[in-house]
Amino acid sequence: MNPSGVVFTRSETEQVAQFASDRDLIVIADEAYEDIVYEGEHVSIGSLNGMFERTITSFTFSKSYAMTGWRIGYAVAADPWMTGLRKTTLYSSNGVSTPTQWAALAAFTTESDFLATSRAAYLERRDLLLAGLNELGLSCAPPAGAFYAFPDTSSISADSRAATESLLDRAKVATVPGVVFGPHGEGHVRFSFSTSVETIEAGLESMRRNL
Repeated sequence: MNPSGVVFTRSETEQVAQFASDRDLIVIADEAYEDIVYEGEHVSIGSLNGMFERTITSFTFSKSYAMTGWRIGYAVAADPWMTGLRKTTLYSSNGVSTPTQWAALAAFTTESDFLATSRAAYLERRDLLLAGLNELGLSCAPPAGAFYAFPDTSSISADSRAATESLLDRAKVATVPGVVFGPHGEGHVRFSFSTSVETIEAGLESMRRNL
């Protein structure tokens, strides 16, 4: 998934898998947003035929279960990669606190509609933000996953860093310059809609008044 929220299709994922297999490569897949997909489906590359043995997949509770800051996640891999990961974790980081581990276990094992309801809430916020951005002339395609919008802000400034500064100085809205995600991001900024409806509405209203 890229900064604009484009979700890899099964076909695209299969192409990456074939590329890796043909060249005997190892794939490191970051699937933090696996449960926050609005259109299409999440396809884990490690689930494809012949890919489990050559894939290290990392997951986090930060996004799916809104446990940001708890610093807990997990990895799925076959040996020898898993043995190497255990050694790396042992010598490079502190252990995750016991209460946090129990909370993560509860998130996994407690029967709940949390994932579905939070996905619906994000979708509502996505549509609210996109409607406001497009109304302001900041053209933005709907992201198929995650909780970020990546509108074209060249009408504010073709320099994405200048656009973020203008949004902050004039409208008090904080964004991330698109160029930090690579040259293709220039002319865009990234908004997050992982916040309340009231905050999104207030930000849009400030932009309407001050831009």
